[in-house]
Amino acid sequence: METNKRGIIMSEKKKIELEKEIDDLKETEDIEEIDEDDDEDDDSDIIILDSKDGSRVYYVDPDDYEEEELKDLDTIRDRLDELFAEKKKKKKKAWTITGIIVALFIGISMLEGYQNDKLIENGFVYEAPIIDKAIKKKNFFSVHPTLYLYVDGRLESVWVSQDVYDKARKDDKIHVVEVEKGKGEIRTDPRYEEDELLIEREPE
Repeated sequence: METNKRGIIMSEKKKIELEKEIDDLKETEDIEEIDEDDDEDDDSDIIILDSKDGSRVYYVDPDDYEEEELKDLDTIRDRLDELFAEKKKKKKKAWTITGIIVALFIGISMLEGYQNDKLIENGFVYEAPIIDKAIKKKNFFSVHPTLYLYVDGRLESVWVSQDVYDKARKDDKIHVVEVEKGKGEIRTDPRYEEDELLIEREPE
């Protein structure tokens, strides 16, 4: 039997149990202290830098840099400013290119519309009967589905799309425009969509 500081008599077994409880308590306290330290480390991991002009904030992960690099935060800030400027420049360039493409597309469409209007205004419009059709090949890369027509009493030809060519039959008619009277330059009438160009012959 032993007496503790308060003079209370305790058995050897009770003493061992008490010492074990104290050891367990110490271990628990140590673990809690370590966890608190870890939390503090986590909070201090990220380095916050302002851009030179003060318009942006950078969050820097130290794991992305060497220890020597972290000693010079101004250099890191300068590099981040450069990367931001490059990204902004690329984005601006992409928008500029997109704008140019859109402007070209609109410009080409307007020019094509103007040319088509002039073609109808100055040309000669026909519903020409189809006499025959053939695929003209200048070379491997140049293939032209062609319809042969009677235009104002003359045999002429016109290039068409493959879809129109496949649907066209002898004695059908097609909407065409002669650019200049008697010169033999025949084009499909731009006022009609492809599926409207052909006028099917009446069934017998």
